[in-house]
Amino acid sequence: MRKRLVTALSATAMFCCALAASPASANTSQALSPASIAGGCTEWFDSAGPGGAGRYHVDCQGNIYVQATVWCKDGSMSVSAWRYSYAKAECPYGVKAASGDFDTRV
Repeated sequence: MRKRLVTALSATAMFCCALAASPASANTSQALSPASIAGGCTEWFDSAGPGGAGRYHVDCQGNIYVQATVWCKDGSMSVSAWRYSYAKAECPYGVKAASGDFDTRV
């Protein structure tokens, strides 16, 4: 959660600076506000990976890229690629998921 707040604050600062620097480009931008990003994402876990491995999914609405990270019960972690709107990270064969988090960018 702390990571999301820092990301949101950083995005807000960059968005404000972009508006001040170029008002004309702000009219054509499709960037979402940090509040819209956080409110438009759904997260869930399942055990449908290989050997019952834990998986962490994130599905976001709007013009946004998302990267998922899952921490596994064996101490390992997996990070997905940046993908448009949806990302998934999987634990190794048969290892259950302990927790997950995601980052977004527009």
